[in-house]
Parts: sequence; structure tokens; C-alpha cells
Amino acid sequence: MKAIIRISIPLIFLMPCTLLFSQQISRDVVVIKPYEPTISDAVKINNLPQNDDTLAFAPSFKYNILPSGLTTEYEPKAIKPAKMTIPLTELYNSYIKAGLGNYFTPLAEYGFSSQRSKDHVIGAYLMHKSSHSKLKLDNEDKVPAGYSNSYAELSGKKIYDNVNLAGNIRLKNDGIHHYGYNTAMFTDTFPEIRARDIRQRYFLFGTSADIYSAGLDSSRLNYGIGIRYDYFSDRFKNSENILALRGGLSGSVVKLMLGMDASLVNYLKSESIDSVNNTVIKLMPWFRKRTPEWEADLGFNVYVNILEKAKTYIFPRASLQFNMLEEVIIPYFGIDGRLDIHNYSTVTDENKFVVPGLNVANSVNKFIIYAGLKGKLSSVTAFRFDVTYSLINDMYFFVNDTSGDYENQFTVVYDDLEQIKYHGEINLGISEKLNMMVKGSYYKYVTFDEEKAWHKPEYNIDFYFSYNLRNKILFDIDLIAIGNRYAKSFQEQVDFIRLKPVIDLNFAIEYRYSKILSFFISLCNITSSEYYMWNQYPAQRFNMLAGFTYKL
Repeated sequence: MKAIIRISIPLIFLMPCTLLFSQQISRDVVVIKPYEPTISDAVKINNLPQNDDTLAFAPSFKYNILPSGLTTEYEPKAIKPAKMTIPLTELYNSYIKAGLGNYFTPLAEYGFSSQRSKDHVIGAYLMHKSSHSKLKLDNEDKVPAGYSNSYAELSGKKIYDNVNLAGNIRLKNDGIHHYGYNTAMFTDTFPEIRARDIRQRYFLFGTSADIYSAGLDSSRLNYGIGIRYDYFSDRFKNSENILALRGGLSGSVVKLMLGMDASLVNYLKSESIDSVNNTVIKLMPWFRKRTPEWEADLGFNVYVNILEKAKTYIFPRASLQFNMLEEVIIPYFGIDGRLDIHNYSTVTDENKFVVPGLNVANSVNKFIIYAGLKGKLSSVTAFRFDVTYSLINDMYFFVNDTSGDYENQFTVVYDDLEQIKYHGEINLGISEKLNMMVKGSYYKYVTFDEEKAWHKPEYNIDFYFSYNLRNKILFDIDLIAIGNRYAKSFQEQVDFIRLKPVIDLNFAIEYRYSKILSFFISLCNITSSEYYMWNQYPAQRFNMLAGFTYKL
């Protein structure tokens, strides 16, 4: 029954439709626009499948590292040494200088030097200057006062990596006349004085050799050894032989510089000078400490003087200076002492008008103390000022020898001396072409037995100026001033003779005609002032010397 119903119901709905299509329908159809089919968007399912694993798994790793060295290779390349880019000036092997001046004064010089070398230096020098003049004394008498100075030297040096060798040979010959006789002895007439009767000649032959370490490395042991021999004689066969050995060692120990200087000098004199030889042994141990702020030196001067008997002298030596304001101001002070050895050659170098064969005893500087300031006011200005107090035993002073016929020679007297010296100097190196320098000293003497410190100056001043005009014309000015000096008088009711101050102005000019030829003029004592360097001995007044220099 249910099946019948299921079938009959659709049939009922389909029957009207069948009836409609079975009838013929006649109608007009109007199409407004073509048919456009459309497709609707598809609906996508966005849910992705998921895997939900309920089993948890924790990964585990195990590993080992084996250490190994990493090797690198480096090969340094050689650095080329720096080269000097400054061109070297041309050197000449030798030069000749010749001139002639008033008082019939010839001058001749010759100098030789080897060219640049890394392992040796050779040099030679020859010089002769003489004057054939007569000078006027206080009584208007003109006496022969000529002089002659000749000198020759040959020197050499051999340079090795760690040591240097040096040596020289020298000859010296000086001739003078004892022209300064005592004019008070001849009031009515002049004495008949011939040049050959008052002539004196001094001859010196010397040679020396030294070996010393090269370089200035304070960490190394530095050393030096030398030997010197001198033979000295005069016209009257007074002579002396001098043999000297010297040496020194220095090195650094625990930031201290230590050293020792030593010498042995033997003076073998002829019987006419002294029958006793003079031997001096000198030892000077020292040490030095330097820091950027200060420098200190400490040591001793030990002398053993062997005459008839041996006598030992020991003097402490110490100095200290501070570096303030980067070398602008450096205060310094110290103490010292020494034994001054006086032999015939050194005495005649100081005063050539002494009695032939004069023997002078040694002097003892018992105590020397000094203090001062030095430094730089600017990059071109340097200065130094100090004061020194000295106590000297057996100081010698030159006095006229009254035993001679003319009293025209000097002997010595001895006295203890206290001396205070005030010294100052200023140097202006404005440029390579302009330089100035002035220095001077003022002395105060205290003697114990003598009236004065005979022939010692109250002061001395030296002013020097040089200017180079375009390396073509060179100017030099030199002013020398020496204060009052006093000579001992042997006349009754006259205690001493005052020697007036010396003012000596000198001027020199050189014109360089070429690199090898130049001309010069030298003017000495321009003011033509009359002065005495030694009592009764006037110096030459205005003198001029002109000549040339030629390089070979």
C-alpha cells in the first residue's frame, strides 16, 4: 500500500505539465540580450590535517673535540737602511795661508787633511809667524823686540770596530828677546843692547800614542791607555825630559757609572834647572749618577809627589746639579782640590821672559768650592754664572829679577793665596751666520806675606762678534779688556807699580773671491793703546796683517 502511494503522488504532479505540453501554443518570444552563463565561486575547506603525536622525544647529542696546534709561518723582510739625503760639502786636502804686516811681520800656514774615510784620518799642520821690530820704552829708547813662533804637527788616527788608535808628532820653536830692561837704572845714557845678547829660544819635541775603546755605550767597559814623551830645551842648554803614562776605565754597574783615571808623570830635569827629579802619581776614582732631574758626581783626587821624599795629597771631589724647567735653569755646585805641577815648559808658556832654567815649585789647591747657574734663555741664547772660592798654598808670582845687569828677566816669589772669582758668560748663536759671545771674570785676592798678587788681573772681559754676509764676506770683532795689575817694586819708598788696564780692539775681514781663494785683513789694537802685559815690557801698538788663503 505504501508503495502504491509513493508512485501515485509524483504522477499526480506530472499530469498537469503533460497536459500543457500536449496542447499547441503559438506565441512570439522577444530576446532582450544574449544569455550569459555564470559559475558561482567554490567554497574551499581551509582546515589542514594535524598530526597530534602524544609521544614526547628529547634529542641527545654527544661529541668530542681533539685539540691541535695551529702553526703559522712568517718570514720577515729586510728593512733597507735610511740614507742621508743632505749633500756632502766638497772637501779639500790642504790649504795655504800667507800674509805680511807692519813691524815686518810675515805669516805662513799650511794645513793638510785626508779625505773622508771610515777607517783612518791623517793630518798635518805647519805655521810660522815672526816680527822683526823695535819697541820704544819709557825713556824713549828703541830696543830689539822681535819674536818668532814656529809649529809643526803630524797626526793620525786608525779606526776599528771596537777600538781606535791615535798618535802625533809635534815640533815647536819660539824665539824672543829680553828687551824690557829697567829704564830707571840708566838716567843719563842708554845701555848698548845688541839683539844677540838678549835673545832666547825655546824648543819642544813631543810625541804621543793612545789606544781607546770606540763608542759611547755606558753599559760596556770603556778604557783608554796612552803614552806621551816631551823634550824641552832653551838656548842656554837648560832641558827637561817628560815621560807620562795615563789610562782610564769606566763602566755602568746597577745604574751607576764607575770609573778610575790614573797617570804617572816623570820630569827629568837637567842639573842647571834642578838636581832632584819630580815624579807625580795621580789616581782619580769616581762614580756618577744621572736622572732626568739631577746629576751627581763623587770621587777623590789622590796625588803622590815624589821629590826627595814622597808626599801624598788626598782631595775630595763632588758636584751636584739640578735640571729645572727643561734645561732653562740648571743650578750646580761642588767642591774640588788638586796639585798643580809646574815644570819649565809650562812656566815659559805663561811668561817667556823668565830667567833661563827657572825652577818653580808645585802649588797645592787645598780647597776649591763653587756654585752657579747655567742654562738657556731661548733656543739661541745660553748663559753661565758662577762664583769660585780657592785656597792655594805655595802660589807663585812673577817679579823682576834684580840680580841681572838689566833687570829684564823674571823670577818668582811664593805666598799662600785666597782667591774669589766671579765669572759670567752669555752666548748668542742667533744663526749660522751671526754669533755673539761675551764673558768676563772679576777676581779678589788675599795674600799673606806679599803686598799684592803680583801680575794677577783684577778682571778680564772678552767680547766676540762674527757675521757671515752671504758666505762671501766674513767679519770678526774681538774686544779684550784686562784690569789693573800690580808689579813688585824694589825701589825705596815704592811698594808696587800699577800696570794700567788693557783695552785691545781687534777687527778682521775676509773676502771669499771663490771657493778656493780668499783674501783677509787683520787689524790688531786698533786704538793703538799703549799697555804692558808684564812690567817693563810694552806690547806692540797698532799692527795690520793682510794676505790670502788658497785651498788645494
